[in-house]
Amino acid sequence: MKTLEFNVNSWHYWLATKVASFDHDDSNFCAYVRSVLFGAFMISILAGFASAVLFAIGLEIRAFYTCFFTPVCTFGKNEQAIATGFAILFAVIGLIGLMIWHRNRVERIRSEIYDGIRPEPQPGFISMAYKSIKEKTCFRVEFK
Repeated sequence: MKTLEFNVNSWHYWLATKVASFDHDDSNFCAYVRSVLFGAFMISILAGFASAVLFAIGLEIRAFYTCFFTPVCTFGKNEQAIATGFAILFAVIGLIGLMIWHRNRVERIRSEIYDGIRPEPQPGFISMAYKSIKEKTCFRVEFK
């Protein structure tokens, strides 16, 4: 089977390992691509939330600016923008916490299997069929 080589200093390696917790034990191309796509998806969600928070902050800055330079003061009257900004901020914090929790959980389960505390799960019919297809179609991946 063909082996692909990737650089450990590449952007896609960072997405696969830091954001999506790619496992080097299962280093095939299919798993690597799934990890890179999941990492890109999570980064795009975080970027969308961050831009929405910055938009809400911008609305309040504009309202604060109009208080000092125009006769109409709207500062503090954009409750909907403030509530939306805080909701998005808490959603981003929750999403980051969920990512950290999931990564720690996966690492804990892997270490428990490695240490013999937790038995390795026995493969079923579907996982065996998937494994046989994967062995035929997914290339091995090496990192340098």
